[in-house]
Amino acid sequence: MRLQVDTLNVIWSYGETDEIQYHGVHRGAAASNILDPLPPPLDMSGIDIWNISRKMVMPEVDTSYWCTIHRQPEFPSDQFVVGVL
Repeated sequence: MRLQVDTLNVIWSYGETDEIQYHGVHRGAAASNILDPLPPPLDMSGIDIWNISRKMVMPEVDTSYWCTIHRQPEFPSDQFVVGVL
């Protein structure tokens, strides 16, 4: 059987030794996806991108705090941020 990106039913058991025998206590079954599925294609056509770029020279001290406030573009309704880099 060839492994594919799909859910497989796996049965398992283990014992105290490598001897192949019935393992009444240590056994079970589970549905598992052995291979990681590929992510679905991402449709970026309906996503607005808002870039912020600032030039700053970091001070040569152990700890620095830098905070800025930026005005966002005007939107006709509430928006949700899906990523910050």
